[in-house]
Parts: sequence; structure tokens; C-alpha cells
Amino acid sequence: MQINLSALLAALRLSVAQPRQIARLLISLRLPPVVGWTALALVVVLSALLSAVAYLVFPAAMDPAMAAVFASGFELLLMQGMVMAVTLMLVQGVGRGFGGTGRFSDALVLMAWIEGVLVLLQAVQMVLLLLAPPLAEALGLIGIALFLWLLTNFVAELHGFRSAAKVFFTILGTVLALSFAAAFVMLGTIGG
Repeated sequence: MQINLSALLAALRLSVAQPRQIARLLISLRLPPVVGWTALALVVVLSALLSAVAYLVFPAAMDPAMAAVFASGFELLLMQGMVMAVTLMLVQGVGRGFGGTGRFSDALVLMAWIEGVLVLLQAVQMVLLLLAPPLAEALGLIGIALFLWLLTNFVAELHGFRSAAKVFFTILGTVLALSFAAAFVMLGTIGG
């Protein structure tokens, strides 16, 4: 397999149009875990860097605690790394819990690919913030939908699930359950 700009652009188009096919291709490469970890670290660093630059150039009104995180590149990197690690563990753990057969090293590569696609979208969004802010906001919503689309299809392919719809609703249920758990923990720390 030769990697060049046209092959990369074709892979990006395929990611959106036929995500299970690109997931199969990435899984078939049987890349060692070190490649997945390295790719994931790289895209998390790039995402944090783009987010920090965007915050500095276009400071948004946000909660003071979150503003402090965005103002500190290291804290933002740490937060994004933790979110990615938790997402990776959930992709592997919940998928296995429902009878999935995916390998952790493949989950690493797939999550790195998803994050890489989102970093490219984030870079385009930054340019649009300069040229057409309303389009940048719309692209942000498209980014959320794209993340869910890719995650759903990649998890289905990773674990050998036939129904992407069931995977999607499992993702939503997992997010909802984690939100309730986090709310109870927060209430417990506030009340205690």
C-alpha cells in the first residue's frame, strides 16, 4: 500500500462514505500497538494545539474553570488525552461485554484514525472562523455527527457486529449512564 496525498484524500472520502470499509482496511494492516499509541498521541497533541490556538485567537465566553483549561496547553492536552483513553477503554470494554471480538491494538488504530479525521475538520473550522464564523459553527455540529457516524461504524466493524444501529444506541446508552454516574459523584462530593 502506497501512501501519498491522493491516497490519503481517497481514504478520508471513504471514511465518510463507507466507514466500515476503511475500518476493515485499517484492521487488515495488523499494526502493532506502538503504532496505534504513537498515532493516537500525535493526533491528541495536534487537537490540543489547535484548540489552544483557537481559544487564544477567538476567546469564547465559557465557564472560568474551562477557560483556565483552554488557556493552559498542558491541561488541555491532559484532558483530551484522558477523554481519549476513557473512550478507548469503553470502545474495547463495552464492545467485548456485548460479545465483540475486536483486538485492543486495532481499537487504538481506529480511534487514532477517527481523531485524525476530526483534527483535519478542526483545522478547516479554524480557517472558517476567520472567513465565515456561521459556517464554522455549522461545521462544529457536522463534526459531532461525523464523530458519531465514524465511531458507530468503526466499533461495529472492530467487534464484528452486524447492526450499526444497535451499536449507535449502545453508545448513546453508555454516554447517558456515564453522565448519570458523573452527576451522582458530583452531587456526592458537593453534599459531603
